[in-house]
Amino acid sequence: MKVVLISPTYNERENVGPVIEALEEVFKKTPQHELHILIVDGNSPDGTADVVREKGQKYPNVHLFLEKKKAGLGAAYLAGMDEAFHRMGADAILEFDCDFSHDPQKVPEFLAALSAGADIVIGARYMKGGSIPADWGWYRKILSVCGNTFIRLAMLRWDVTDWTTGYRGLKKWLYEVLKDEMTEFRGYTFQISSLHKSIQHGAKVGQVPINFVERKFGKSKMGPEYIKNALIFVVRTRLIDLWQWQFFRMCLVGTVGLVVQTTIFETLLRLTTISPANATALGAEAAILSNFTLNNWWTFSGQKLVGAKLLVSKFIQFNVVSLGSLVIQWATLHFGILALGSAFWTVRGLYFLGVLLGLIWNFTLYKKVIWKNV
Repeated sequence: MKVVLISPTYNERENVGPVIEALEEVFKKTPQHELHILIVDGNSPDGTADVVREKGQKYPNVHLFLEKKKAGLGAAYLAGMDEAFHRMGADAILEFDCDFSHDPQKVPEFLAALSAGADIVIGARYMKGGSIPADWGWYRKILSVCGNTFIRLAMLRWDVTDWTTGYRGLKKWLYEVLKDEMTEFRGYTFQISSLHKSIQHGAKVGQVPINFVERKFGKSKMGPEYIKNALIFVVRTRLIDLWQWQFFRMCLVGTVGLVVQTTIFETLLRLTTISPANATALGAEAAILSNFTLNNWWTFSGQKLVGAKLLVSKFIQFNVVSLGSLVIQWATLHFGILALGSAFWTVRGLYFLGVLLGLIWNFTLYKKVIWKNV
């Protein structure tokens, strides 16, 4: 497997030479792979590129790519990936920080994970065997751990233990899928967004425990804006995902239906002499009509029903499905009380359980019957 290790740099003259030497020693342990180093330099004024050129004369597998202008971490990685995959013929790449915060000795483990079938491999600080620097201040440790925990919860992927790590491996097919989707994420949010989109595209995620350490020389380029941008990205992304999630849309439509039903029920009772039972039935049917219309227009817009004949037949089916949901709610409450008793919180718990089961029933039948293959 041909693998290019990409390392973006800016003012890393003190680090880049020793890092290249350390990597070359590690590469000797993996002769089964063709390994290259690609330094993507943002025109560092300290002469970083000159050191890389010198190392390139010593090691033919060391390459330099100069950015036209410094445009952020994500942009540097995307430029490096384009160079690695399209001009160097790589099968996979590794992302690597050129300051010794990433351990070169871990490279063989990343290669092994890629060879074993992972499409993207992350160096995880928060899994067993991984760690963050012991000499970090307590506030920085809390910020790091809590921030990562928040992202894991927000992304609903607790099994992926480190979303912000910059030590990664990536296969070519995944880059080809992601490259056009990643152009707007050029800063440090690149790491979170690229992993999120990889998972969305069905990539198999591998994890390698790493012990993250502070850089040997120079100062970190990461500022407080990273935390702000990362939080904004995660919240915005999850809200967009939630808004596009069909089940969430169906729940919102159901809420509108409940408002419609309640409004009609109260209006009929106040302005007419109709019985409560009939007012309930009319309100329920109005809610069903509202739910059917909004679900067809919004929730299942990609399978929208058209034509009078089809709409009528599907609306009848929709009524039957909705009746099934009511039966499920009634049965959950009735038989639950028989089994567990009628204590206040037991009844409320059974009620909400019945509503949840009814929602699942509705959503399943909507997808498999009402809006199936339309």
